[in-house]
Amino acid sequence: MKNLKIGFVSLAILMSISACSGTAVPSVDQAGADACAILTQALAESVIGAVSQAPTVNRQANFSECRYSSEGSKSVSLLVRQDFGTPANAKESFDVSRGLSGVEPVKVEELGDGAYWAGGALNQMNVFKNGNWLILSLRIKGEDAKSLATDLAKQILVAM
Repeated sequence: MKNLKIGFVSLAILMSISACSGTAVPSVDQAGADACAILTQALAESVIGAVSQAPTVNRQANFSECRYSSEGSKSVSLLVRQDFGTPANAKESFDVSRGLSGVEPVKVEELGDGAYWAGGALNQMNVFKNGNWLILSLRIKGEDAKSLATDLAKQILVAM
């Protein structure tokens, strides 16, 4: 019960900060597209080959996710997070996340407003752009996932 109260208080504080700041982080709709509109099937296929089914879509109030899979257990997904209240909170959350992945993050230059690669079992390119936190995940065996993710992230940023 105590954790529930803390959660409600935290939510109320975040809502107050957002309301008072006058600068809200744009929602997925305000950004112009959901994750599947950004990570198109054509982009996904350029990395994993022909997709085996329609994308898996998960859309909530604070994020949008799109995942494509191919034969042979390859997959690529994009998660767009926007649940931070203000651009400053979004950037702070992005920066703090670097140490939470359990792997040493590698800074990636020239992607968005900041980017890092979390390799190992994660194979995630994390990019911060215009108050949006983009998490691009690749499941590709035997290939240079970081290089593929960097190239794909560049194409995605153009689409935004």
